[in-house]
Amino acid sequence: MKKRNRTLSRVGKLWPLGVSRYEAMKGICLGLLSVGFAASPTVAQTIGVDYGGLNAQQRALFQSYSGCLPSTCPELWEKLNSSQQLEFAGSTQALGTITLQPSTVTGLDQVDALLQIHGSEPNQQSQDQFNVETKWKTSAPDQFADALGWSEHIAILHKGQYGYQENREDNPFLGLVVLFDKHPDPRKGQFHIDFRSWFAHYCPDNGNISANYDEYITWYGRIPGYTPIFKYVFPQLTRDNLLVDSRQPSASAGQALNCTGEIQGTVQKFLTAWYVDRDFASLLDFVAHDNVYNAANLDSLGVKSPLALWSRLFSDAFESPSKRISTLESALEYHEPIFRDPAKRLRYVNSEPVSSGAARYAIIDPDSAPAGSLFPRVDMQTTHNVQRDVQARFLEHLQKTYRDKLYVVIYATAGPSLVHETAVQYWIREGNCWKLSAFQGTNW
Repeated sequence: MKKRNRTLSRVGKLWPLGVSRYEAMKGICLGLLSVGFAASPTVAQTIGVDYGGLNAQQRALFQSYSGCLPSTCPELWEKLNSSQQLEFAGSTQALGTITLQPSTVTGLDQVDALLQIHGSEPNQQSQDQFNVETKWKTSAPDQFADALGWSEHIAILHKGQYGYQENREDNPFLGLVVLFDKHPDPRKGQFHIDFRSWFAHYCPDNGNISANYDEYITWYGRIPGYTPIFKYVFPQLTRDNLLVDSRQPSASAGQALNCTGEIQGTVQKFLTAWYVDRDFASLLDFVAHDNVYNAANLDSLGVKSPLALWSRLFSDAFESPSKRISTLESALEYHEPIFRDPAKRLRYVNSEPVSSGAARYAIIDPDSAPAGSLFPRVDMQTTHNVQRDVQARFLEHLQKTYRDKLYVVIYATAGPSLVHETAVQYWIREGNCWKLSAFQGTNW
């Protein structure tokens, strides 16, 4: 039997607060799902996929992509590395499970041709890994726009592209994302899968099927021809009483500090303290009483308090403790996302710097965001009884409880010492103070 290609990735162990996982592991990406926590200090191996496991539609796409003949395709398939094989097999299978209109049409039917297959590419930015570049059929944008449960996607890192997201488990950070170039060729784009939405920093492995195969199976089924030799196990946020516990006061003694009723000044002060000053202790004063970590299963995560999780989150934003950032201008950036409808725009509290292109971050009125893009879709719960995961339920809680006292802050990190991600922050007004309730790093 022919030896399979293998691609190694690591899962690390616990690190002291203030020590970056990237520094500790010399640049090897860990499972950021758990805010720097991984299940065990082991090495995981990812193997490829047997060509014989591909279905007829997948084989036809690969044959067109590679230019192979039926007799030579298995040989050319082996020229892909194992990560590319898994990304192709898994992503196309997932897209094939999406039902469009009429019901006999699937998401994969909207792919006209493949252009490039990206698996693990450590020298590339996170948004350029684990995706399949494609040439779409002209019907694709309309089809995904009308797909059940899907919503428009806010693309920050994917400049010049718009798209749609699946919203698995009614969570805006989970499932398939399909993207389309606005110009010059609107049929070009890509698709990928987002896993591990846990209010934590982003890592390329968040899009790695191998590192999230159990979840993949639950969503899209087993991949024929793929037999993983290692099973990743990550701690999960699992408390059933999440919304009750999240409203309990946290253990911070400084809740009266950094209290202001002006959102722009608060966010500017917070981001400066985080990325420029690295004053992690003062950052805890910005955390809301009502925050998602108050309900975390602390024992299995190896910490004693919710504030320890926040401290880990703040310190883990840096790949290197030695490289310093002098200004927010050199650390963060924001580019207005585009939508298929050019008239559609988000509304901003800091609209002037956003309009001029000078904004380092955006403070967004959540009511201006497309339904389902930042919060669960109300219609999916009421009409289709979708079972929401813990994060989706917490976001729903914020949306309902703080309807007119809620903003979403979004930016992309750009500094050389930072984890590269799009950061999505949920800010709520508690009394007279604007406070941070949740954070999510993404590859949006």
